[in-house]
Order: sequence, then C-alpha cells, then structure tokens
Amino acid sequence: MPPKVLLALLIFVATCSSTRLVRRELVDYPLAVCNDGTQAAYYYSEHDQHADHVLIFLQGGGSCYSAESCAARCSSNPHICSADQEEHKELTKTIWSDDPTENPPFHDFGKVTIDYCSSDLHSGTRGSSDDTNGYFMHGRHIIEAVMDDIIKRKPNVDQIKQLVFMGTSAGGFGIDFNCDFMADKFLAVNKDIDVRCI
Repeated sequence: MPPKVLLALLIFVATCSSTRLVRRELVDYPLAVCNDGTQAAYYYSEHDQHADHVLIFLQGGGSCYSAESCAARCSSNPHICSADQEEHKELTKTIWSDDPTENPPFHDFGKVTIDYCSSDLHSGTRGSSDDTNGYFMHGRHIIEAVMDDIIKRKPNVDQIKQLVFMGTSAGGFGIDFNCDFMADKFLAVNKDIDVRCI
C-alpha cells in the first residue's frame, strides 16, 4: 500500500469515533415483548456505566394502526416486529460519537438505545388478540422495563446529574408520550436529577 494511502487510512480511522453498545435482554420483565412475542432488549454503552450524564434514545421506524396494517408491516419486514439479536452494536457519528468536536453535547454521556419492535410509537399496552392479528403492542411496557432495569443495574443511579431522552420519528412520539412517566421513574430515586426530553 502506498505510504500516502496508508497515512490517509490511519487518519480516517483515528478520527472515527464510535460507541460500542452491549445488548441486555429484558428477561425479568414478562410484559416487555415485541410484536411477535420475542423478549425485547436494549443496548447500553458498557464502559460508561458510571457516567453521571446519560442519554436514552428511542429508535424510530413508523407504526401500524389496524390488524391489516400490522400484518402487512410485520410480514414485509419481520425484523422490525421482532427483538434484535445482535450482541453488540458499533454506532458512529453525531450523538453516538465520543469525539467532543463532533459531538459537543453528548460525547461524555453514557448512552442507551431502545430498539423499536412494538409498532405502537413506544406507547402501547395492548395484548395479543384477533384485533391485533396476534401481535403484541407493548411499547409502554418495554419503556417501563428499560427504565426499571437501568435503575436496578446502574451503580450510581442516585448520582446522575443529567438524563436526556431523545428519539426520532416514532421514537420522537414515544418521547412525547412517555416523557413524564420516564422522568418520574428516575426522580423517585434521584430527586436532584435534571431530566430533559428532546
């Protein structure tokens, strides 16, 4: 490989900053299931477990509103109605970057992403039935399970200074529908926490 190409490659690799997120399945929470009944999961940045600033991101991806639309959604894209089985994710750029130049507000935050597999704007509590074509709409149960699991497992939850909830598309609606609920969960164990929903 020519020296200039090698140098350019090394500079590129050195300037790419990513966050490695590890999968945690919500096995202790029986209501936290995806459309197809698989156990939901979330991903967290393992090396930031003691971070006193935390970003929780709700993934987007549309929704369905009837038995027919849910059947069409889940049959044409089964992966969006089922739990993600990847053991870890490497997320780069913008809010996931650890580089303070690329990501000034969140580079040093602990990061969590909640995969979207409930097709209900992260807000449903409806069980499987003929009316849902056999699909579970348990987005709110998944959100509650993730909040409870973080509170249970994060060593310094009572010392978190700032907690930011963010989402895009369906995740943005999920933030709107669940902001107060999520904030109250954390304020119950840390009354001084600064909670933001954006």
